[in-house]
Amino acid sequence: MQAIQNQPPRKLHPVMWVAAVSVIVFSLVGIGAVTGLIPTSNSQPAADKQATPLVPPQLATMPRAPAEQPAAAAPAVIEEYDQLSPAAAPKPAPLSQPITPPATRSAESTPVPRKAAKPEPMRAAQAPIENRAPAMPAAEPAPAPARVVCNQCGVVSSVRTIERKGEGSGVGAVGGAVAGGVIGHQMGGGRGRDVMTVVGAIAGGLGGHEVEKRVRKVVKHQVTVRFDDGTTRTFTYDRQPMFRNGDQVRLSNGALVIDNR
Repeated sequence: MQAIQNQPPRKLHPVMWVAAVSVIVFSLVGIGAVTGLIPTSNSQPAADKQATPLVPPQLATMPRAPAEQPAAAAPAVIEEYDQLSPAAAPKPAPLSQPITPPATRSAESTPVPRKAAKPEPMRAAQAPIENRAPAMPAAEPAPAPARVVCNQCGVVSSVRTIERKGEGSGVGAVGGAVAGGVIGHQMGGGRGRDVMTVVGAIAGGLGGHEVEKRVRKVVKHQVTVRFDDGTTRTFTYDRQPMFRNGDQVRLSNGALVIDNR
C-alpha cells in the first residue's frame, strides 16, 4: 500500500492540453455566434429586418397600377363642371299667354250607347230522316252434322310381341347326349375317362333339349284395337303386322285394315 501511495502522479501529455483548450475555444465561439455577440456572414442588422416589409408572394407578382395622371388636367374638369352647373344654365322664358285646357266636347257629339239586340236562339238543325230498311236478323249457323258412330272403326292402342318356347321332342336330348359322351370319352384315361364320358352325355342331353326348345320357339304379335263404340279387341298375328300405335283402322271381312277416311 505504501509503495502505491508513494508513486508520483502522472502528468498529462501536451497534446491533450492543446485539444482541451481547442474544444473550449470552439465552444465559446459557437455560443457567441448563436447569441449574436459575434457577427457572421449570414447575420443582418436588426434595422434592415424591420425596414423590409413582408410582402405576400401573390401581391408581389401582381402588376402595378399605372402612374397617376398629372394634376394639370384638373382645372379643365372644373371649368366643364361650372358650365354644366344649374346656376349657369339658361332659364326658360315665361309664357305670355296662359294655357287653357282643351274645350270639352258638346253633349251632341257624345255618342249615345245603344242597347245590344238580343240574339235569337238558333234552332237545332234537324238531321235528315233516312229511309232505312229494317235490319234483317243474322242467319244462325247450321249445326254441325252429328258424327256417325262406326262400330267397325277404331284406333290401335298397343302392339306387342310374345315369344313362347317350343316343345322338346327328345331328338335334341339324344343328339346332345351322344355328342357329350364322345367329347368326355376323349378326356382323361382309365377310370377318369369313363366318368368324363358319363358327365359329357348328361350335359349334352340337357343342352340338346334346351337348344331344341329355342329352335322351335313360337313368336306371336298381338294388336289391341279400341273401337269407337268403346269396345276393345285383340288380334294375333304370326308375322310382324304393319300397324303402329295410334293408327286408324277398321274391320273388313273380319281382318284389320288401315282406315283412310
